[in-house]
Amino acid sequence: MMKQVNNRKTELMKYIQPYMEEYFQISCTLIQKDIERNGEEIWSELKNILYKLFKIVKERQTHHKKRDLQYLNFNFLQSGIYTSKFELCIDALDDGFYLDKQETALYYCPCFLQEKYQKDICGLLQQAESKFIRLQEYELVEIKKQYTAVYDCIVYEWIKSLAKLILQEVVRSSVGITDKFMLIYGKYMDEAIILCTKEKFEDEILFNRNR
Repeated sequence: MMKQVNNRKTELMKYIQPYMEEYFQISCTLIQKDIERNGEEIWSELKNILYKLFKIVKERQTHHKKRDLQYLNFNFLQSGIYTSKFELCIDALDDGFYLDKQETALYYCPCFLQEKYQKDICGLLQQAESKFIRLQEYELVEIKKQYTAVYDCIVYEWIKSLAKLILQEVVRSSVGITDKFMLIYGKYMDEAIILCTKEKFEDEILFNRNR
């Protein structure tokens, strides 16, 4: 029985892969155009979330419930795989990282890609169900998981392109940050990717001033 299940999973993913690539190419192009056309509006949406987060951080720092920030972490909420909702957690972390006494995070749902993401997931599940009889829930979840990773890459690249602007907003907010402050993307410290650091940011500003 186990062998049959594994064989079906392999067959299912092999069948759905070309459709994933096709959907990705179409949606990626549309998302890129949307960013080019509505970039300011999209950035303002994210910036408003950051302002709300920084307000919470400053209040907690004022009451000594939060130390200087060392990380601003962006990561995809895994619950979205089950709800077909692409949502980011933006977590303000001090040097205790995930050992913070009190979580200081807000959730952000990028509206510009949400409809495309949900439409793609729905289309892929329909493609799979038209080929395979009585698909199990774990098989549907596997399709969502594989395709969500594609969108995670898209959002990573988008946040990466905004890293300097985001760090600029951190500095402008006047929240307390350490000299080692950095923007990171990913769930855990050993897996997170460093997008930008305070040290490098300040070096670039100094270099540009001296040119």
